[in-house]
Amino acid sequence: MTRGHPWNAPVTCPCDDGPVTEGDPRQPIEFKPVALGRRRRRFDPTLVGVIAVALGLAVAIVKPWDVAPTTDGLTELPPGPTASGGPPPRPIATDHPAPRVAQEPLAWGDIASIVQQRSTWGVRAILRTPGRTSAATGTSFEERWAPVRSTGIGGSRVIVLAADQAIVALGITFPDGSAPLDVRIWRRSTGRSLYWLDVHPVGRTPAQGGLIYAPPTTDPGSPVWGAGEYRIDALTSGGTIERFDLGIPDRYENVRPSSVEPPVATELVPSSQVDPMSVPVGSFATIDRIGVPLESVGGAALDEAAAWLDTEAGSGRASADHVAVAYLPRATGLGVRLPDGATVRAAAITRLVPGPLINGPTPIGGGIIDRRDDVPWVVFAARRGEAWAPGIYRIDVIWSDESGLQAAAWHIELRPGPGVG
Repeated sequence: MTRGHPWNAPVTCPCDDGPVTEGDPRQPIEFKPVALGRRRRRFDPTLVGVIAVALGLAVAIVKPWDVAPTTDGLTELPPGPTASGGPPPRPIATDHPAPRVAQEPLAWGDIASIVQQRSTWGVRAILRTPGRTSAATGTSFEERWAPVRSTGIGGSRVIVLAADQAIVALGITFPDGSAPLDVRIWRRSTGRSLYWLDVHPVGRTPAQGGLIYAPPTTDPGSPVWGAGEYRIDALTSGGTIERFDLGIPDRYENVRPSSVEPPVATELVPSSQVDPMSVPVGSFATIDRIGVPLESVGGAALDEAAAWLDTEAGSGRASADHVAVAYLPRATGLGVRLPDGATVRAAAITRLVPGPLINGPTPIGGGIIDRRDDVPWVVFAARRGEAWAPGIYRIDVIWSDESGLQAAAWHIELRPGPGVG
């Protein structure tokens, strides 16, 4: 038995009274195309354009369509059946779903009434829900605190839950009398590497927001802290570093590396194309075909804490200028220029912060010295032709001169932003 398809069955109309014959009023009528002549222009197109622009401006003034600009160059649509009023959803599941908040810089006076005193190591998150004001505090801000706990494998960790609220600031709490001299915050990328965040405190002293930090202004997710994995380093006055991992869960309650990657400089010039003959004795960086001298003094090798204390004015110690501090996002090479007549015997570069280099670079040219015009120098290139990432680096050099065998170390701190703090 063969079944016919329903779309092949004849279609009848209830109004059909029989077959269609010639002359029948139901006979279909055929139309032939008729060439039309060009219509005469009645209006000047210039005048029409002017009128259209004027009408558009008038409508825009009366109704601006409630479209709000955002900090990442996108346009945020008003709430609707398919929009919650927050930023458009991003393709990575680890992005934070918290709503955007006002763009004004956060100040200590905005949050002073909700910050609680703590006497142990922990992290405070300053949360804000737009449109919600607490009857108790009279503000839309809320503090949520979590203690630092041991991981049992030699590390420490803290988890901060944000739910559907925006984290507009993160702060450090500490035991009485142990206020950190300085704090660095790092974020873990999808490649598992840490990169330094250019964050700034909302106040000047520890008691008034000096250890509470707004998110980096360069982040696409600014002005809120997004979900991801972070590391916090705190320098104490005793010269030790308190270090712990921070996790902010995503909308699925998972803590994963952030989908926000650090900015990458483009059109870089390899350090091998730079001739540092003109730089003075000491450390330098290669940037866009030139050598840039860095102010530092060679001396004994420093560890991470000692190098940090050398640059921290709050330590109360006079800087020995052993560490050069610079913001150089396009530096493709880091090196040292030695006095004339010196001969380099060995050299190495070490990253003190955020951690040791994996498969670190080797000096340019396979050797250690470029002997052009008897100018001794050594330079290290970043891997894969990239720029050196923010961190603290130490270059150890052994050389010989008329006085015999010499050795010294030069330290370079590459900051994540032009400001210091």
